[in-house]
Amino acid sequence: PDFVLHNRRLLPTRHQLAACSGWRGGAGTEGRATAAAQRGVGGGAAGVSSFDARRRLRSRLASLRRAAESASCQPGTTVQKDLHLSGFFSMLSSTIKPWTAAIRLHLALQTPLAAGLLSPARCARRPVDLGCFFVPVGPACETGAGRRAPDLRLNLAQLRRESPLTHDGAAIPEPFRQLGAFWWVSSLLAELTQPNAELAARLDAAAAESGLAAALANGEVVVGMHVRHGDSCSAAEAVRTCRTCDPLETYLQAIGSYAAFVGASAVFLATDSADVVAAARAAERSMAGAAANGAADGVGNAQAGGGAPYGGARVRFLVVHSNVSRYSTRAGAPPPELLDLVLKRRAGGNDVAGMAASHEAALAGLVDAMLLARTAILVGKFSSGMFRTAYALAAARAGGLPPYLSLDAPWCADYGLPAAFNDDFPQGRHQADGARREAEAEQVVIQTQAGGATSSRGGGKAGQARGIVRKARENVCSC
Repeated sequence: PDFVLHNRRLLPTRHQLAACSGWRGGAGTEGRATAAAQRGVGGGAAGVSSFDARRRLRSRLASLRRAAESASCQPGTTVQKDLHLSGFFSMLSSTIKPWTAAIRLHLALQTPLAAGLLSPARCARRPVDLGCFFVPVGPACETGAGRRAPDLRLNLAQLRRESPLTHDGAAIPEPFRQLGAFWWVSSLLAELTQPNAELAARLDAAAAESGLAAALANGEVVVGMHVRHGDSCSAAEAVRTCRTCDPLETYLQAIGSYAAFVGASAVFLATDSADVVAAARAAERSMAGAAANGAADGVGNAQAGGGAPYGGARVRFLVVHSNVSRYSTRAGAPPPELLDLVLKRRAGGNDVAGMAASHEAALAGLVDAMLLARTAILVGKFSSGMFRTAYALAAARAGGLPPYLSLDAPWCADYGLPAAFNDDFPQGRHQADGARREAEAEQVVIQTQAGGATSSRGGGKAGQARGIVRKARENVCSC
């Protein structure tokens, strides 16, 4: 069940896609159950479908809320989580381990607090919490005196103990353990991020603005692509996250042939860079020109992949332009300041206008992530918290694993620990004696379904699912 924790791609063949119901994506919740969900996850007589398990999880969470409400949120019925100020998707991920512990302890989690990130001027809830964006997860009595509950903070040892990956998933409550760490984390993220009325309206408007709503309504195959630039292009951030700042061209070369293979006609592009949007428009012109030349030569698109750009793909790009910042990666342009530092400075200085900007930036990123989750195939980098969240929400909606391609790392479920692996970003590690052990040039052996070895980069052939054999303690960054 934890395929995504060990594989950077899942690109099914046409035959495999035909076995999946509604794999093309869409806006409806639980609207595209995959073959894995239909036949049950977990295996054997005890196997349970992903959707059935989600219903059981919701029932358990509702039961905990009712118990807290019947006791007016008296001590011993709830816990709270005050989110540490950092990137918004990192803040969302930080709730999973405390919430998991609370569920095992039969305690309701109050809606996590988000002071410093969300603006009191933009949100009527007091204290300011994630209910500014989402349907509150806590009991109705969580306001006022009901907020006096223990703050469930985990130290490093507790973060390790609460890992959904250790001790055969013992941290995950029964009967959900058999579904695996990815299912558990993605299901809790989906429960945490149910849009409130304001966010739902913003999502509908953005889907209409970008053209995504119309494309999905027409039954088109839409690729969801996340290309982050901005502060991720700084040298310090590259080392911290084990992530490089690649141009749009790299993403298109990686997925183009598969997009053509499945008949994708559009790419929903989530980016923070106006330069990336400009590159997308140039790519549209290039693909259109190649298609026109092929038609003039009597060569159809199906035969044009060999010489056409991007593996013969012919797509248009759908963008929520109001979510695009003015970041520039042109030569000589200074990289933006690290977002975490900006957020902390605004909050520490009681910068009202700055906190309103932080609030809007979080909302814009959230809209992009949730629209990515509506697409059929997701392409990005799992070293990005936003892209990890988008894929988790997509999988929760699908009840299985939508096709995906990560250009750097497998998915990561272990918040707060150095558990993210990027095999294309080799870094040495310091030994105990202080000597430097340099990372070797080749870090990984890629096993294809056919059993051979191939390069760690590039798009690969349709139908491949690549596993990796990595060297311990190499290329490890925080999750």
